[in-house]
Amino acid sequence: MLRNDSLVLLNKKNILIHHCQSIHFSAPHVSDFPRLGLLLVFRGEHTQDSQEMKAAYQKARALMEAGIS
Repeated sequence: MLRNDSLVLLNKKNILIHHCQSIHFSAPHVSDFPRLGLLLVFRGEHTQDSQEMKAAYQKARALMEAGIS
């Protein structure tokens, strides 16, 4: 189930911090100026990938790319 109740719009110089397994998306870049980003990933040695979460991410990504919400 996809939820759209956590929509966040960022302004210039804003940052977003989220859990590493949060499904997130950024709309296509339409400006003539480059979009710059910095990604820092902190992950404990005890963590592991979840195949269920990975499948949910891939499904959500495919729906977003197809324009379906």
